[in-house]
Amino acid sequence: MGFFIYINGLPNVGKLTIAKKLWQVVSHHLLIDPVAAVFKKDDPEYQPLARALREELLESIATSESTRDVTWIFTDQQPSSELASSIAKDYETAAMIRDSPFISVILTCEEPEETSTKANIAVLDTIKEEEGIFHFHNDMEMELDITTLSPAEASQKVFEHVCRCAKSVETNGDSDTEAVNGG
Repeated sequence: MGFFIYINGLPNVGKLTIAKKLWQVVSHHLLIDPVAAVFKKDDPEYQPLARALREELLESIATSESTRDVTWIFTDQQPSSELASSIAKDYETAAMIRDSPFISVILTCEEPEETSTKANIAVLDTIKEEEGIFHFHNDMEMELDITTLSPAEASQKVFEHVCRCAKSVETNGDSDTEAVNGG
C-alpha cells in the first residue's frame, strides 16, 4: 500500500532535500511553475489555474491503478490562512479518495537557508509572524525541528515516523495515536 506524505514548512527550510532522500516526490514547484510562467501570483487568474492543475494531478494520482503501491511525497509551503489551508486539504482529500494513509510532516527550524530576494524575506516574515504553517492536527502528523539535523538525519526521522504510521495502520486498520507516537 502506498502512502501520501505531505511535507509542509517555511520557504527554504529543506523540504525538497529531505523528500528526495525518501520516495517518489512531487514538488509544489511542479504545480506552481507552469502557472507562474503565465500569470503573476497576484493576478486574478493565478489561483484558479493553480487549483485546476493541482486538482487534476491529484485526481489522476488518487484514481490511478498503475501507481497504487507508490508512496507519494508532496512538498509545500502553506500557511494557516483560509486559502492556503484549503490547498493543503486537497492533498488529504486525494489520499482519502485513494484510500491511502495520509501523513503530514511539518518542518521547522530556527533560521531557514538564506533567501535570495527581499520578496522571499517578506513572505517568510509574514508567514512566521502572522499566520504560521498549516497543521492538520491528525494522529499521523509529525512536527520536526531540523535546526541541528542534516538532511540525511531529518529524512531518517521522517522515515521512522512513516514506519510507525505504517505499523499502526497494519495493526489497527487506522491511525491510533499511541501506536503512531510510539506509546
